[in-house]
Amino acid sequence: MIVDGGGNIYVASCSRSTNFPTTAGSFQPNNAGTQDAVVLKFNASVSLLFASYLGGGGDDAAYVLSLAPNGDIYVGGGTASTNFPGTSAGVINSTNQGRIDGFVSIISNNGIAVIRSTYVGTAGDDQVYGVQFDKFGFPYICGQTRGNWPIINAAYSVAGAPQFIAKLKPDLSAFIYSTRFGKPSGEPNISITAFLVDNCENVYVSGWGGVVDGQFKSSLTTGLPVTSDAIQSTTDGNDFYFFVLKKNATTQLFGSFWGQNGGLADHVDGGTSRFDKQGVIYQAICANCFGSAVYTTTPGVVGPINGTTLPSGTVTGCNLAMLKISFDFAGVDAGLQSMINGVRRDTAGCAPLTVDFIDTVANAVTYYWYFGDGSSPNPVITTVPNTSHTYNLPGIYQVMLIAEDSTTCNIRDTAYLHIKAGNLPAILDFDPVKLAPCDSLKYRFDNLSTTSPLRPFTNTSFTWDFGDNSPTIIAGFTWNLYGKTDHC
Repeated sequence: MIVDGGGNIYVASCSRSTNFPTTAGSFQPNNAGTQDAVVLKFNASVSLLFASYLGGGGDDAAYVLSLAPNGDIYVGGGTASTNFPGTSAGVINSTNQGRIDGFVSIISNNGIAVIRSTYVGTAGDDQVYGVQFDKFGFPYICGQTRGNWPIINAAYSVAGAPQFIAKLKPDLSAFIYSTRFGKPSGEPNISITAFLVDNCENVYVSGWGGVVDGQFKSSLTTGLPVTSDAIQSTTDGNDFYFFVLKKNATTQLFGSFWGQNGGLADHVDGGTSRFDKQGVIYQAICANCFGSAVYTTTPGVVGPINGTTLPSGTVTGCNLAMLKISFDFAGVDAGLQSMINGVRRDTAGCAPLTVDFIDTVANAVTYYWYFGDGSSPNPVITTVPNTSHTYNLPGIYQVMLIAEDSTTCNIRDTAYLHIKAGNLPAILDFDPVKLAPCDSLKYRFDNLSTTSPLRPFTNTSFTWDFGDNSPTIIAGFTWNLYGKTDHC
């Protein structure tokens, strides 16, 4: 499932039903085989816009989908059909190459037509589990193969490896490059859970391999290639594996394992993990099953132990673990934050107002600071990700930061925020009013605060600390507050 910028929801799945609720005008209203893929689109209110089958006379399944820059829907999956819809001359493979093939289909955004489809496969079994686009509109696919997957225009490849990555022409007419990664094996090394092409055209894959519930789900992760900067360089054979392929399949940028040592396999059902375009993965993991091994968590997290742990210490099941990793291969980025008197805030204070600015990403070489008040020099240029500036006059100022590194693919990135320097200092005051009876120890605190010159408070909150270690209270100007004193 994916969501576009307008909140529309797109779903790819499969169905064996012959009465799946397709919509009028959809490109394939009827089931063409035992199992067909299905594609659906909803608006932001979850009203159905279209629903359609997608398949031929054999079994078909859709696993992934992605939106092209022009809005076309690219759908990927697996098919045993020899008459899959949309295949024709001029695509990578217009016929099934044997047994189960992967497929990619282009569907119009309104669900009226299959614009074009291609088989992608070998004489063995092949499936597509990832479809993504780079910033230039080229589609990439990722999947598994049991056949002789082709190596095309790729300096990096592992002969006999059962996972593939390929970059396609947008019209599906040819591979721009195609390669294999993992370790040589007749069976897939990992079950693929997330796929990304970043701003620099590097390609990311995550997946897991091992045994779950006594069933052999995929080959063990032992022997998968890791890099010197791996987060975890060893594996018990039942871990997650993260792989990054450099632009144009020139080399492996990164390889690492992640998981507990021993016990039941770290795993996850598909569709529950995501990368973002800056090369950050948000990985869900079914972890620490029955307390069979120690799963590592970081200090200060909300759930440091398995939530199925009983008071006795017995762990009764698996628990959802969440992992976030920034791989730092996606080029320079900027994230602008302001601090006033050591407190993070975007707008505040009376002129003259001194503000500390910080680039929260801090992966650039040069920083260009534009403070928006016409001061000189403009910009202020630094080689460190922080600076300070004083606003001498009241006003609202747009601050712009350009972070630059000419050695990266995207060279520079820009971030903005607004600073408000005011001229209305607040004069804080309140009146404590003793409430009857005397032995109740209750007081009402009336807020008497004003501004100078005298103007009404707007969009203002006040923090009350009663001094007795009770929780502080945040309230608007007109509220009366109640607290305690130590005696009448």
